[in-house]
Amino acid sequence: MNRINILYKLYEGDQIWSDLMFSLRINPKSLRDHLNFLEEYNMVTKNDGVYSLTDFGKEVCELKFVQEIRAGLSVQLENMKSD
Repeated sequence: MNRINILYKLYEGDQIWSDLMFSLRINPKSLRDHLNFLEEYNMVTKNDGVYSLTDFGKEVCELKFVQEIRAGLSVQLENMKSD
């Protein structure tokens, strides 16, 4: 879930590390690990401390099944909050 959220946050626009950490509420080690994975698989790039999506990362965000996964996970999280 965190990687999908990171991708979609970057889909909204470029971000610096601390903004990603605070807006997504991810601990620093997890964020670092997820960003390293996304960079390794050419979905995210980092230039001068700013993270952005590659063309491939944008394509992943635009895939219908990824959008459906994200929507389903959001519903599950909302249900967990209300329980």
